[in-house]
Amino acid sequence: MSDLVKERISQSQLFALIIFFQIGSTTLFALGIEAKQDAWIAVFIALLAGIVLVWIFTEIQKHFPHQNLAEILISVLGKWIASPLIILYALSFFWTASFNLYEFSEFMVSTFFFETPISAILFLGLLLMIYSLFLGVEVIARSGEIIFPWFLGFIIIMFLLTGISGIIKPNQLLPIMENGVMPVLKASTQVITFPFGEMVIFLMYWCYVNNQQVIRKTSIWAVIIAGIILILSLILMITVLGAQLASNESISLFKVFQKINVGNFIQRLDAIGGAILFIGGFYKGLLYLYGSRMLIQTLFNIKAKHQKWLITFLVICLFCYILLYFKDVDFYRWVGLQINNKYVYPLFQITIPIFLLVIIKLKTKGKGIKKIQRM
Repeated sequence: MSDLVKERISQSQLFALIIFFQIGSTTLFALGIEAKQDAWIAVFIALLAGIVLVWIFTEIQKHFPHQNLAEILISVLGKWIASPLIILYALSFFWTASFNLYEFSEFMVSTFFFETPISAILFLGLLLMIYSLFLGVEVIARSGEIIFPWFLGFIIIMFLLTGISGIIKPNQLLPIMENGVMPVLKASTQVITFPFGEMVIFLMYWCYVNNQQVIRKTSIWAVIIAGIILILSLILMITVLGAQLASNESISLFKVFQKINVGNFIQRLDAIGGAILFIGGFYKGLLYLYGSRMLIQTLFNIKAKHQKWLITFLVICLFCYILLYFKDVDFYRWVGLQINNKYVYPLFQITIPIFLLVIIKLKTKGKGIKKIQRM
């Protein structure tokens, strides 16, 4: 067995990691708001498509229960064809981690630390991240399991307090499908890849689960619950702020939390709202960067004793890349919408996995797959 899978995570830990990952940075945005007050319907449709994608990803994993994505690609395609794909996936995960970390550093600066340079927030965040990466996936999963009940409890409390505050206006959701179904379907296509298609990253982590039989069930239920939370978040954004204002606000859900006021006594809950957003975003960035590291380590057969040097190198590269590449928030959002959603995500989350599963099915039928031997 490889050093990469000596660690193990439980079913409950997997569940917590998926919830963190799916909520992650997603709550910073009003997903599918192009459909205006029907955005929540677009997210619901995207959730159904996301469940199909999770089925595809877990079907791939089912054929290779103890291998990660890099090893699966090598087993199915051979090393010469798989190597470029592994490098591209590693770059894709690194690229997405940079977006995730930039948006949360920008969020912290714009909401809490107005006079602090973004580089300082980013540096501190990466210090915490590098420490977590050194500890390994099992410790990361255990910490997620411990934090998860508090995380979920805070979300429920914030939702309830928003309702008690009397700031919800249900009529903001009307009229339903005023412009027909096409705007809703168009908006849902973007939400499929962000966040539901991002579950492809768990092809790096399912091999750690100590009971392979529960992977699909646990993953689908976690995605469903995360999707429900996202739909409820979106409904709050629209009913409190209105569709137009929600689309214009850079951090819509945080603006909703800022409006909470119960009897002029319970108010100014910005810190709790910020903590919810930060925890989800931290774990999401952590899982992406760890996935990138594992792809590189697997491809180049880097021994476990050298992995700390690899992690340190990746974190330094990430820090420099974020500061040099992201000019401002507008540029970040343009790249996210025009490049990631249209080209990067569909390729790595839909096209390649479907292509890979078809080859696996054909080879399995002809018994042509030879699984790689573990170290």
